Amino acid sequence: TLQYAPMFALGMLLYRRPVLLTNFQRIDPMALILGVAAVVLVSSNRVILGPLAEIAAVGAKFFLITACVSALFFIFARFFHRSNSLIRKFTDSMYSIYLLHYFVIYCVVALIAPQFDNPYWLYITVTGLTLFITYGLHRQLINRFTILSYALNGRALRQGP
Repeated sequence: TLQYAPMFALGMLLYRRPVLLTNFQRIDPMALILGVAAVVLVSSNRVILGPLAEIAAVGAKFFLITACVSALFFIFARFFHRSNSLIRKFTDSMYSIYLLHYFVIYCVVALIAPQFDNPYWLYITVTGLTLFITYGLHRQLINRFTILSYALNGRALRQGP
């Protein structure tokens, strides 16, 4: 899945260079417009581009996603601060949620999918339950046991609920 390699590289670069991260956090309407135009242009001309279509598509998506992520970083930096206890608790649990969410999704779907006729309600319910369950696992198990905290977060978290 080399499609994600540019985003991974960008994330590592921003993580290692705080000055770049600060400069990256902005909303650039022109970049958003150009990104949408590039994705549409590449998508509609795949036959003309031939073998270069896949590379062009990855480049166009990367450009658009980068512009969107930059805008989201700006919004989150502006309105959500780590000093907020709710945000701090949620960010502490992100890696645990990331590691556990696929397993929880499969379990929840296996248990409740037969009860739903509407796929949209199933999606909403599974999403909510997955977030609730994985956050609960983090708070009740991972946060309380140092060995789990090291295993699933790579560091010991603050003890307590």
